[in-house]
Amino acid sequence: MALSLAGIFSLPRAGATTYFVAPNGSDANPGTNLAAPFQTIQQVAAKAGPGDTCMIRAGVYHETLSPTRSGTVNSPITFVAYSNEVVTIDAADAVTGWTALSNGIYQASAGWDLGEGFNQVFVDGVMQHEARYPDYGAGDVLHPGTVAVVVSTTNTALITSAAWGGKPDNYWAGAWFVGGVGYSWAWQSAQVLSSTGTSILVDASTQTPNWWFTGAGAGYLWGKFSLLDADNEWYLQTNAGANTLYLRITGGANPSTHSVEMKHRNWCVDINGWNYVTVSGINLWAGAARLAGAGNILQNSQAQFLSHFTTISQGYLENGGSDQGSGVLLNGASNIVRGCTLANTAGCGVYTSGAGNTITRNHIYNTDYSGTYACAIAIHGAGDVVTFNTACASGRDILRPEGVGSTICFNDLSNPGLLCKDLGVIYAWGVSPPAASQTSARIAFNWIHDNNYPVPSPLVYLDNYDQNFVVDHNVCWNTGGDSGIRVNGPALGHQIYNNTLFNCADVGAYAYDQWPASNPNPSLWTNDVNQYWASNNLFLGSSPQTQLVNWTNDDFRLQPDAPAIDAGVVIPGFTDGYVGKSPDLGAYEMGGTAWSAGTGSRPTLTGTNTGGGGLVLRASVDAAYYQLYCASNLAPPLVWNPVTNVPFVSGIQWSVTLANSGNSSRYYRLQGN
Repeated sequence: MALSLAGIFSLPRAGATTYFVAPNGSDANPGTNLAAPFQTIQQVAAKAGPGDTCMIRAGVYHETLSPTRSGTVNSPITFVAYSNEVVTIDAADAVTGWTALSNGIYQASAGWDLGEGFNQVFVDGVMQHEARYPDYGAGDVLHPGTVAVVVSTTNTALITSAAWGGKPDNYWAGAWFVGGVGYSWAWQSAQVLSSTGTSILVDASTQTPNWWFTGAGAGYLWGKFSLLDADNEWYLQTNAGANTLYLRITGGANPSTHSVEMKHRNWCVDINGWNYVTVSGINLWAGAARLAGAGNILQNSQAQFLSHFTTISQGYLENGGSDQGSGVLLNGASNIVRGCTLANTAGCGVYTSGAGNTITRNHIYNTDYSGTYACAIAIHGAGDVVTFNTACASGRDILRPEGVGSTICFNDLSNPGLLCKDLGVIYAWGVSPPAASQTSARIAFNWIHDNNYPVPSPLVYLDNYDQNFVVDHNVCWNTGGDSGIRVNGPALGHQIYNNTLFNCADVGAYAYDQWPASNPNPSLWTNDVNQYWASNNLFLGSSPQTQLVNWTNDDFRLQPDAPAIDAGVVIPGFTDGYVGKSPDLGAYEMGGTAWSAGTGSRPTLTGTNTGGGGLVLRASVDAAYYQLYCASNLAPPLVWNPVTNVPFVSGIQWSVTLANSGNSSRYYRLQGN
């Protein structure tokens, strides 16, 4: 017997026709051989049918990949980077023809305009900042330069800041204000009508509705040529004819010797109403990806700046009021985003609607730099599966489960709240399934950590009017004093079992009941109820070292003499397969096989011979997302066959019992998607 573990990803399929695309090709070429490729991807997208494959050579393609027909479940249309070459679809186009103006500022004609607050400029692949006060500074997209401000509670259009003083009257008029103020559930924006001294008056008709907060906070002004006074800033003057882009790059250098681009298209990939199209190994720049249909796949892509906006139409919207603000939009059934890196976007990393979509093995970071209700992963579909992702650093929440029947497992989620307040790593408000017997979401076997801000700052935040969330076997650590798992009222039917919590407050230590205000479903919430079940949770306060093996190195197993061992109770469906006299407290059972979370996690496969020559294979519980395969030898041609035995999967581990194979050798591996 031999054991091995492998993660296998789908390879491009040979189809009815294989097309080739290269920057030095021509759309007048046949396109069906490597020596005479097409020049544009869209030339293939306009003609490819079921089973066809588009092989794309290295280069940057300034276009949108937009198929015009569907593949089939067995014969998808595939767009793939040729031989793992670096291929990028770029939604920005070059701006050239620069002439000097003054003070290090250059100007050039720009033939397009996406609208105020939606334009974006890059120099040598680095985002530049629209002319602003104060200057942006050296921070990343989630740490903009700001000044202290106060929005008046009596005249909500009046905003003051000591930093704005010393300028002539109406100096700031025409600029836009953006900031986080008061409760700061989301940031807000409005255009300045007039200014005097340290005060500005904004146009009430441009104020962000839902919400416009009052009180103290921080913000900045942008959008006037007079604010273009620092390196890495730009301003677009829109004219009846050609627009003029003004730009000052590092050191006031001539932009003609650099690559200058301005965003021109909203979409890099737009699969809108088509099915079974796969995009593999193609990087995306300055544009979003839409997978609207069934069975579409985006995999192994590096994507940055999927969306950009600095005017905030509604603070509670997760996409800034436009589809492209969703980042990667999964709209339909059984679509997949897998193995991607998604970073630096004003809106979401991934947004789902429809049913049965999968988000797995992605690294998602620096999302929601707009400071809205965007997040790394927004789930609005039914039965969506979110597994093995690493998501961190967002303006507000990391993950928002707002669908029904979602599965959220084996993710490493951390560091929300870099712009907003009153939020969680995982956050839900007003979420309830259509039927009382349904689950809103199961949140299990995740590492959820580091919401290090003043209360309210929980890790799992089941806010008011939520129903039927299952939260089990998670490790939750590091808050600014709030509960690791917080349940606000009204609440109904939550199950909170076998979680490990430390460097935070315990489950239920903090709560706020909103009843009867803002009732989202009066037919359901007819009275004030606060019902949830919590059991077998291991709360370690500020002393995780007393019972965990090595928490600083992500080893959350129990020490051999930990009091949590055998201290739990049996909970059917959650503690099945426990070891010892009784289940243990917390997320890891002593004697079980330890699991891990995030993009790098893999189950460990072990085997034990049984009497009669049989074999029991065991792995951590995350093996439930893998298929077991067997081979009789490792000599080529190597053939792996699926094992049809149904494994036993519990809250403790995965196992399968195999019959005696006689004297022949067998080799086993777990194969992932």
